[in-house]
Amino acid sequence: MFFSLISETFTPFMPPKIIDHLSSSDINVKEGETVSLVCNVTGIPQPTVTWYRQRRHDSGVREQVGPPGEVLIIHNVTRYCDDIYTCVANNGVPPNSYRKVAVTVLFPPDVRLPIKRMGQVRGKETILDCMITAVPLGIMVWKKDGRELKKSWKYRIEPYDESGNTYTLSIRIIDLDENDFGEYTCVAANVLGKDEETMILYGKHMVAEDSHIG
Repeated sequence: MFFSLISETFTPFMPPKIIDHLSSSDINVKEGETVSLVCNVTGIPQPTVTWYRQRRHDSGVREQVGPPGEVLIIHNVTRYCDDIYTCVANNGVPPNSYRKVAVTVLFPPDVRLPIKRMGQVRGKETILDCMITAVPLGIMVWKKDGRELKKSWKYRIEPYDESGNTYTLSIRIIDLDENDFGEYTCVAANVLGKDEETMILYGKHMVAEDSHIG
């Protein structure tokens, strides 16, 4: 009778465990949509789930987001929600259990030209830069008077990853002549859309230094 009473009143303790096949994996979501992240857990007593957000490009910073619970809902997702989300399950029985979910936000290109007008003298070389933010990256090109420019001895076109889903598309124009002046358009496109901006490269005269006869 004594042993029977003990077995009936004893409550086991189990550390938290996240059920992988019932929990969220890395996910892609379009800007403006709603995403639900799920962290399905077991344990005795029932674990509490806390969600944290970690900046994708700053591994040392983590902030708590949303109320405690197995589901984190992000409404009207923007590109600034593109981060790593971690659920931590804790019920006082070590060890805690955690799971990371990468949320990748997809959005159409955003093109920015730091300079809209540039003057340069003939015979020189010049560099035009275009800033592009997009996920996925897709196509990036420079056009001159509506015609796509290709790499050649005349044009050196290079993309640079600036991090944070931002890229610089740089074009170096060698030995400027009269035909190089005009409109230059930076164009970026992916499966979600297209954007472009245009600048003017114009010719200017070299100013000769004054000479004095002593």
